[in-house]
Amino acid sequence: MRNANGETPAQCLAKFLKESGQRAYCVAFQLCHNRDEARELVQEACYQALQHWDQYDPARSFKSWFLAILKHEFIDRRRGPERHNRSLDGNVETEEGSTPYLGLLAGTDKPILETLVHEEMLGLAREAYLTLNPPHRKVIALCDIAGLHYGDAARRLGVPTGTIRSRVSRAREKLRIAFHLRELRGGN
Repeated sequence: MRNANGETPAQCLAKFLKESGQRAYCVAFQLCHNRDEARELVQEACYQALQHWDQYDPARSFKSWFLAILKHEFIDRRRGPERHNRSLDGNVETEEGSTPYLGLLAGTDKPILETLVHEEMLGLAREAYLTLNPPHRKVIALCDIAGLHYGDAARRLGVPTGTIRSRVSRAREKLRIAFHLRELRGGN
């Protein structure tokens, strides 16, 4: 079965995860406030989407359909004490027969959930970086991002090395605090 664009369920899911996977993970995290459970929710939603592809209406947005599955899975998990975890290491029944889930999503360099978590962490780090004042952003950019030594950064900015060390230390502490606050709030 293919959608209106001629994509198989696996192709449609892989495309969605590439384009909106981070958003799906963020929605899951906002629902459960737990990284591991958020990953499990996304994984279960992937499984459910592939298993119930025949219920997908190509006239609707795939993103909306997938996020609805994700939210229903979250609600189902809250209703009963048992967990409904499925591994993407298993198989799914397709028109061509039984196929490994990860084989359907082949072509990615890293596991999808690992990529989603990495992208989420980068987004949180970027947001935390933007909360710094300009002098702190400059020293973080020079020393931590560009990899300059303190002395080189001091010469470039025309300030003593001790000032650079002090700014880097304060900036890193502010980054840690901002990062953890955003992480606790689910990136909001």
